[in-house]
Amino acid sequence: MIRGQLVDSCGRCEHYASELDIVANLCLTCGEYWACYRCHESAGHQFGRVPRTSGLLAVQCGMCGHSMTYEAYSAGSCASCGAGFNPGCALHADIYFS
Repeated sequence: MIRGQLVDSCGRCEHYASELDIVANLCLTCGEYWACYRCHESAGHQFGRVPRTSGLLAVQCGMCGHSMTYEAYSAGSCASCGAGFNPGCALHADIYFS
């Protein structure tokens, strides 16, 4: 389940709602997938970043629900359904990943 101020069932939120904004990021602190870091601010704790090389399922595709590692997510699209991800999300990578 994707948490946040969602505007649709694919994980788009009030802050990021383009056609390609369909990923949710895992917070290691609470163990929940969040639509974005701004939505996560309501959680009351800092976002627990996932180490890039951990092999953890750090990202979830909002189109099909497939969970993937940072490495798989970095390919730019979902390996399960083929949905493309927003390339601009790379600008926020340090918020979600260490």
